[in-house]
Amino acid sequence: MDIQGKAEKQFHRPYENWSSLKSAADRVCERGVHINGAVYSSKLSLASIQTLLEGTAGGGRKRFVVRKDKFSCVVHDGLRVFRDVQTKPSVILWRDSKRGLTYMISVQPREVFEHICRSVYRFLQPELCKVFLRTREVQGALNRLAESHSELKLRVREYTARSLIADPGSRKRVRTVREWTDEEHETVFQKLADEKQWLAGLRLEVRGRGEAAGRIWRDVTFSCESGFGLFFNSIVAVLGNSVTGSRKFFESRGRLENPDHGSRPVRISYSEDVFSNKKQNIRLLQILKTLRDSALSVYHPNPYLHASLVDYVDGSSYEVWVTNPGSILVVPKRKATADSMGRVCNFICDEFQEGDIQELAC
Repeated sequence: MDIQGKAEKQFHRPYENWSSLKSAADRVCERGVHINGAVYSSKLSLASIQTLLEGTAGGGRKRFVVRKDKFSCVVHDGLRVFRDVQTKPSVILWRDSKRGLTYMISVQPREVFEHICRSVYRFLQPELCKVFLRTREVQGALNRLAESHSELKLRVREYTARSLIADPGSRKRVRTVREWTDEEHETVFQKLADEKQWLAGLRLEVRGRGEAAGRIWRDVTFSCESGFGLFFNSIVAVLGNSVTGSRKFFESRGRLENPDHGSRPVRISYSEDVFSNKKQNIRLLQILKTLRDSALSVYHPNPYLHASLVDYVDGSSYEVWVTNPGSILVVPKRKATADSMGRVCNFICDEFQEGDIQELAC
């Protein structure tokens, strides 16, 4: 068994406290094995999550095998096998009850990690809420980290971003760019703003009391290459605060959740009049039609846009309006979970164009 296989076998077990988990993760990184992770928002206790995962999937079969300890549990996927993986797809799962966060990490290759995270997340939806951070939120989190921990030096070594394609003859409307660099994070975010790009992911180095390196993505997943303890306690921790804030923003917006039975819409605002060109109405509708596990009904496409969107995952539903050339209005109907509404708004920001998601002023 090679280094990767040994790391998988030794690391994927339940831990009784954070200290023992962090020490094991640091040792794995020292061997050159990357640790993949994800941060979710959830109000469920670890015991409740374990109970749900021990339930049955379609056909009465148990999907997951769960081994637990006081602090964490390890979850194995009992139904999927990867040929080139030496152990079963597995993640370690634990809770930060104070901030309402659930973490998953694994030392398996990213493809395997993404598979089991996606499986666990879909099994627990909507109780497990996936949060997406926009460029401004990631920038704000890193700024707060730099201000509160002046001993830490953050360097961006690589970033991936998206931007609109101006050529009207292009079949694609959004391009993906990837840049290798060695700059302070403030400089990189200023470049993104100047070039009207929105962030997809970053590779960062952290220097201070030790050194760490890793990647973060807008869906608050991460990959640590070295110095897990430092990387987690700095980068991941500050992003976790943003996850908590984002979950609170999207909560209680459907009519069912409000005492007066009124919904709480959000507005996705742009710095320019995107919809002054009415072709953008059609483009937005085409993008919304591709949202997974949903259905779109179009009432009126032009000159103003009015559509209805149903999320089949948990029954959430929305009215989508464009009556202003510089914004999109998303109006929750009877039910709108934080997980669903965050997913819909992120899909628009990522696939159409990133905007500023705001509370609709009354």
